[in-house]
Amino acid sequence: MPNQVELTAERVDHAVRAILGRRQTPSAAAVRAELGGGDEQQINSLYQDWLDTHDNSVVPAEPEGVAMPATPTVPQRVVSVLDALYDAILQELDAQADRVRRERDAPAQGLLDEAKTMRAEAERTVADTDARLEAMTAETAALKTAVSDLETTKGRLEAELRTARETAAAARGDADRLKGECERLKAERDRIAGDLSGSAKRLEDANTAREAARQEAASLRGERDAYRRIAERERIARGGRSPRPTVRP
Repeated sequence: MPNQVELTAERVDHAVRAILGRRQTPSAAAVRAELGGGDEQQINSLYQDWLDTHDNSVVPAEPEGVAMPATPTVPQRVVSVLDALYDAILQELDAQADRVRRERDAPAQGLLDEAKTMRAEAERTVADTDARLEAMTAETAALKTAVSDLETTKGRLEAELRTARETAAAARGDADRLKGECERLKAERDRIAGDLSGSAKRLEDANTAREAARQEAASLRGERDAYRRIAERERIARGGRSPRPTVRP
């Protein structure tokens, strides 16, 4: 991820002038190194804009085909000392450049940190709002479902109430019919009871008559037996002939 460096035409101009002040040839890469980072495409675009607004003579051209003079022979010890000195100077310059960049980028970094904090807070606020909105949406959907269920239950209860009323009306009709049937059965019971009472009286009279007839039959059998005994005695008295039976009226 590229360093978060604020890029403006003014900062690019300052970087190019610093590079020219060191008698170096500026380029997009040199400007980026001078600024301590930044988006390469944006730096290249700003650098091209800078070139379009300045005379080409300001930027020294790269030497082409120039014969370099022969390098004189330098003792190795001097070369080592010069290299060490050069490295020390470069390290110091790099350290100073880092300090300058840190001091220069500190306000921007603070603003970036503050912006990040504000963005995080905004994202949390948006997330909380989305969560509340989702919860409200879910609650609304649940309420709609509950209302629909209540409407369905209301319709079912109304249908059951109509059915109960019809059943109650039918039950009242059945009760009235059963009441009339009970009254009819009661009258029939009273009639049958009267008939039974008469039948019992007739049965009692019949039993009385049958008992009288039985007694009369017993009396007739007694008379018949007495007649037979008399007839048997007469037969014996007449020499063993039985008299002709007399048929009683």
